[in-house]
Amino acid sequence: MKQTVTLTLLAGLILCMANSSLADDYTPYYVAMGGDDNNSCTQPDHPCKSVRAALDKTGAGKSHIHIARGTYAESSTIDIPAGKNIIFSGGWSDDFTVQQCQPGNTIITPAGQTSPLLFKNFIDGVGKEATVGLRCLTLNGKGVANSRAIYAKASNGRIFTINFDQALVTGWTGWMLEFSTHGNGSSGTVTMHDSTVADNPGNSGYSPAIMTVGAYGSSSLDLDLDRVRFVNNGAVQTSNELYGYAYDSSRLNIQATNCLFSHRYPTSNTVILTASNDSGILNFSLLNSTVTTLQTSNPWILKADAVDTSTSTLRLTNTLLTGATSTGQTTFIYQRDTAAIDVSADYSILGTPHILVSDPNKVTWTSTNEVYGDPRLDTSGHLHNGSVAIDSGICGFNAFGYHRIAPYEDMDGDKRPGDGESLGCDIGADEFHAFPWPAFLPAIVRPHQ
Repeated sequence: MKQTVTLTLLAGLILCMANSSLADDYTPYYVAMGGDDNNSCTQPDHPCKSVRAALDKTGAGKSHIHIARGTYAESSTIDIPAGKNIIFSGGWSDDFTVQQCQPGNTIITPAGQTSPLLFKNFIDGVGKEATVGLRCLTLNGKGVANSRAIYAKASNGRIFTINFDQALVTGWTGWMLEFSTHGNGSSGTVTMHDSTVADNPGNSGYSPAIMTVGAYGSSSLDLDLDRVRFVNNGAVQTSNELYGYAYDSSRLNIQATNCLFSHRYPTSNTVILTASNDSGILNFSLLNSTVTTLQTSNPWILKADAVDTSTSTLRLTNTLLTGATSTGQTTFIYQRDTAAIDVSADYSILGTPHILVSDPNKVTWTSTNEVYGDPRLDTSGHLHNGSVAIDSGICGFNAFGYHRIAPYEDMDGDKRPGDGESLGCDIGADEFHAFPWPAFLPAIVRPHQ
């Protein structure tokens, strides 16, 4: 059953023992509110006081920085050079034996600086790759003017891998999350799982995007979002919830599964914007995701631009695009020059597309099993009884064996129809359950779970 939940519960509560958290090949370091940056920080009873100090003490190889519950105001950027493989994990008790993975337990915030909290600029250094894990942490900008959460950029053959797990990003006013690659085969991978990007107000002086991912100059970048909520951002001013671009013979891949994008700022901005230019290649996929807007003045929910000789490919499956008042013209496809755009949608609620092209032969729009009508979506991204999205999606198909399409759980962790089901999954990030059926009832008398 769907309920309205606070952000403090969005990532859930996990209890685990410290000695089972990671493989043995990670060297442990410790940070606590009562620590001292002059400590070695390699023992639980001698922790550092700041996250940056613990990072500075790490050497080559893999390091795991355990951060006890509390709020850590960092006076300088936690800059991670190439050659580092670091996991930052929060929610630990003061003795570092128990971890409570709950937003707000461990908060990292800037101490007034406007430079990014994590990464300063280009990933550089004697090594080639920077690998970072962010687990059970809250990155809070505290409303500091022009505050920025993360700016990671790989250039000149550098590589970065950044993994978010049960993280909350909130309170930022500048360009919140920026990931880019540039030149000479540079590459990046960003994964975000079971996380929330919420209540980032933006800035009245300009319109920052909530998340920007871009590849240019013969590089590549991959973004994988799984059960991520982008909600209640732009109380002051923002542009897009997600902006992705591929330029200059580069490739960008974006996959979003079980994600909710809910845009707040009431101006003519698109919730999701993708752009390919020059000879860039952009691949974008939405699976069981909901993209909506709380504004009434702008119909565009998803916009795809392709110009020059670039290629953009969009795949939408079990996806819901809707505005505040109606589905309307939700999708804008723009093609120019000899660029190619290929859009295919299956078992989705799309509204009406608007297609503007200079060469009709370069645009392919294919929509099968499209669903029409009122999705009855509330502001928290959940479906109401009577929604046309209920049981209208595809779970999988049978062809030489069962092939699963929809994820087995929705954005809240509620069960979708199980193995062997072909139809009956709901469209969007939410799987509607009318009643809290007791687990002991026989499956034959229960709706699908």
